[in-house]
Order: sequence, then structure tokens, then C-alpha cells
Amino acid sequence: MDKKKKITLVTIIIISLILIIVAGYTFSKYFSSVPGKATAQIAAWSFNANAGDENKQLTAIILEPSNGEKIAPGTNGEFQIKVDSIGSDVDVDYSVNISQENLPANMKFNIAGETQEYSTMAALANAKLHGTLDSSNSQQNLYTIEWNWPFETLGDGNIVDNSKDMAALNLTDVGFQIEVIGEQAE
Repeated sequence: MDKKKKITLVTIIIISLILIIVAGYTFSKYFSSVPGKATAQIAAWSFNANAGDENKQLTAIILEPSNGEKIAPGTNGEFQIKVDSIGSDVDVDYSVNISQENLPANMKFNIAGETQEYSTMAALANAKLHGTLDSSNSQQNLYTIEWNWPFETLGDGNIVDNSKDMAALNLTDVGFQIEVIGEQAE
């Protein structure tokens, strides 16, 4: 063999040995792979509103006198609104919105046990029917709302004719629209 071929052969052998050592070192390391999976539990949401009983929807609210008769001047009565967040893992802010009131002008509303009267159901809702239900207590609030449609009297004790008030009302649509909104507290 000539000298040039010997040098080339020796160079190839040296390079091959270096590659074998490097490759052997690479494959001789310990190696492990540990797979995993990330999971999360989503907080439960629960909010309900009804007319004081789980079986009575808000559409079941009826303004009827305590004596069970029809509504008229001189009558009064009550109804209930219940909000609850039982089963919710988050606090719930709620509010009661009243719209399309079609009620006698002198009708009064108040929360049972309180003396503050409101001239409209919307005014009562804005002042009193809102709050936060605490998820740690699975809280619920029950509001008993009293209404009173008094006879109007003059300073001398004479009763004022309410026929104008009645004529102004569409007697087939006396009442109000109610919407209870619940949203996650921030």
C-alpha cells in the first residue's frame, strides 16, 4: 500500500473510533419519560328564584287580597319572592327588576315587618330586593312583600272617588313584569 492510502485508512479508523465513542456515550445515558395530565374542577353554579316555593314560578305571583276576593280599593295582601344559591360554589349577586307596572296610583308596597312604604313596586325592588348570596352558607333570601290599596280620603275623612284611577287602568292587564337576575359576584 502506498503511503497516501495508509494515511487515509488510519484517518478513517481514528474518525470511526471517535464517532463510536461519542455515539456510545450518547446511548449509554439513563433516560426516563413520565407522562402526566392536568385536570381542574369547575365551580358549580346554581341560582334560583321563585314565588316563595320551589313549585311556584314567578309567573304565579298574584295580587289578591288576604280575604281571597278580588283586588279593589280598601284591600291589601302579600306575596313572596325567594332567591337561593343552594349548591353554588361561587357567591351570587342578584337583583329584582320590575317593569311595565300597571297598578293603581295610590297602591303602596313594603317588606313585611318594615314600616318604609314605597309608591311603586319598582321603587321597592330598587331599594330592597338585591344583594349577595354567600356560597359558603348556601344562602337563600325570602322576601314577603305586602301591598295595600287604600281608600283615598280627604282631610275631612270623606272618601275620594277612585273611578278615575280605575278607568286609567286597563283592567285586563293589572300588575307588573318581574325579572330576577343572578350573576357571579366578583
